[in-house]
Amino acid sequence: MGGCFWFFMQSLGRAPWSVLRKAVPPLLLFTVLGITTGYVLKWHFENIWTPYYELIADMFHPILGLEAPISLAGFAIFFPVLFVGLRKENRTLTHVATGGLFLTTLVSATAITAVNSWMQFPSGVRVMSNPLGHAIERLSLWEVVFSPTFPTRFAHVLLGAAVLGGAWQMFNTKRFNAKGAMFFFLLWGVQFYVGHHHAGEVYAYQPEKFAAFEGHEGVYGPADLYLLPTKEHRVSIKLEGMTSFMMFNDGDQPIYGLDAWQESYLTDLLDVVFASYHVMVLLHFLLLGLFAYLWWRRDARWSLQSWALVAVIIAALVANYAGWYTAEMGRQPWIIRGIMYTRHASVPASELVTYLGVLWSLLAWGVPLVLWRALGLRRKVNGLLGR
Repeated sequence: MGGCFWFFMQSLGRAPWSVLRKAVPPLLLFTVLGITTGYVLKWHFENIWTPYYELIADMFHPILGLEAPISLAGFAIFFPVLFVGLRKENRTLTHVATGGLFLTTLVSATAITAVNSWMQFPSGVRVMSNPLGHAIERLSLWEVVFSPTFPTRFAHVLLGAAVLGGAWQMFNTKRFNAKGAMFFFLLWGVQFYVGHHHAGEVYAYQPEKFAAFEGHEGVYGPADLYLLPTKEHRVSIKLEGMTSFMMFNDGDQPIYGLDAWQESYLTDLLDVVFASYHVMVLLHFLLLGLFAYLWWRRDARWSLQSWALVAVIIAALVANYAGWYTAEMGRQPWIIRGIMYTRHASVPASELVTYLGVLWSLLAWGVPLVLWRALGLRRKVNGLLGR
């Protein structure tokens, strides 16, 4: 998604044709990997996470059932248009193709983020209990898809992808300039605002998770802010009441802590969730320093820019993983908060299913990479592009 976004921006900015052509092969490979791993993930849901898959099927079938064919159709339509546009050096076709690819990835991202947001805070449904377990009746598809936390969570995901995809595209095409640096600064500022707003939503809808983020243990009282991913007193840096101040502009404002919640709502990985959250925040500020360096070196030779872009790619990738880990492990032991425990979401897997799951996962990654290398597909793609 991030790569398609920057590809679209580069085409609008009338980047040289050689730069646009160079971006196509890796983007095509990443797209194929996304498709193959997506189908393996669906296999895992159907064969291992069967109770969870059956529980949400009625609610998300209209979304998930359309997401795959729409995405495949989008890629099948816009990649050929892109090849024709680049080969004939037609700006209109190139704009249409890159914009279409970005919209296609947005469709997938919207469906995935909608499902995840609903799992964090289920809305638009009614839970019915019977002797066989829970059943969920969908009351409003709109409320299911656009749950209260969806808009902010989606913006958070999109901005993180834009930073990672932008750094990759710039490194791959060896093209960085002042506009790219300024856009990085803009993304950082918007992400800072969105992240702060997202933290407020977590406290509003999942206060026990917010307490795990910040390591706030008291039942109800002012919350401190730790600056390092550890609460160990010898190495931690703590600002008294700063979390309360950031949330309410009042350092003495009480906030619900971990001790206010039943054990069934608290993750058993408190220290890990605390650490992953703070790693994400620290990397966000590290990225600001890297962006400042890139701005300073915006007119320097490529060797001075390339190492910083590599650092941005690594930092953004780790920050994205840390953010997802924080969100998912912070929700435990629930897979659907308040409705289904994670331990009830899967079935005991036989040895055959276990080995098949591992095999499909390895093939989903390995086959496209091996074929890409063995058949010289990068060279053939370049040939189709007229290079």
